[in-house]
Amino acid sequence: MMHLTESSNKFFHDIPNPFERRQFAFRVLPEEKDPMSRAKNYSFIMPTLKLRLQQLITTNLWEYIMFILSIWSFISLLIGHKIPEMRIFFELTHEITQAALFIEVFCKLYADARWFFYDIWNFYDLICVIVNSPFVYNLFVSDYLGVPQINSIQRLFRTLHAIRLIRIHSLLRFVLETIFIALSSIYNILLLEFVIVTVFALLSIAFEGDTSFWNSGTYEPYENYTEALYSYYMCITLEGVNEVAEQILQLDSPQFTTVIGLIFYIFAALATYSVGQLLAGILKK
Repeated sequence: MMHLTESSNKFFHDIPNPFERRQFAFRVLPEEKDPMSRAKNYSFIMPTLKLRLQQLITTNLWEYIMFILSIWSFISLLIGHKIPEMRIFFELTHEITQAALFIEVFCKLYADARWFFYDIWNFYDLICVIVNSPFVYNLFVSDYLGVPQINSIQRLFRTLHAIRLIRIHSLLRFVLETIFIALSSIYNILLLEFVIVTVFALLSIAFEGDTSFWNSGTYEPYENYTEALYSYYMCITLEGVNEVAEQILQLDSPQFTTVIGLIFYIFAALATYSVGQLLAGILKK
């Protein structure tokens, strides 16, 4: 397996990467300086188109445009349902972001398909284009699901599309990769904690509504085990969050690791609390 990976990496590294950002503006191609010298064969038109498309997606201007569109996708997802009067406007802007992502995916596939699948984020972009296309909803989803379910799936797919700003912004991408490195280093510990929480949750649901061993008229500390589940979930999950944050702080590259560790701890703690509240609310019902 290692030999296959090394040979694959060597094969791709031998191919010049056409998607590296090089310049802000377009360069004048040699054949465009004197186009009539090769016009009789018309052979320079398609190579010129390929280079132009390649230059389009490697300019910083295009990256800035995609970054702004991705941020706007998040904004429209968060406030779109609160302003029903602007629903048509939000739908129109989402179509623009979909079209921009489709243009980039098409340009990369046409410029050099070999390098397209070398970067996992390019494959992610292709998935976003497919799942957000009307073709999926009209032929597959609409026949089996109702309108509420389709709306939920559509919001999920659009959220996946909006997450693309991680692919664009170098700092956000560095944060994500740092967190993944920390998670991979303590994978076994987190897996054990997840199994413990899952088993405890199943037991709590199974014993929900049971009366205590003591007399039912007396104080019952965990009447339906909801409080026990919530308390244990918070303790064990925050312990895992603390371990991940410590692992981030111990990474070899000191740049931004302290800030990333603290930010991860804060956001993970908030997420843990939110999921815990949701879990407790579900069990109480």
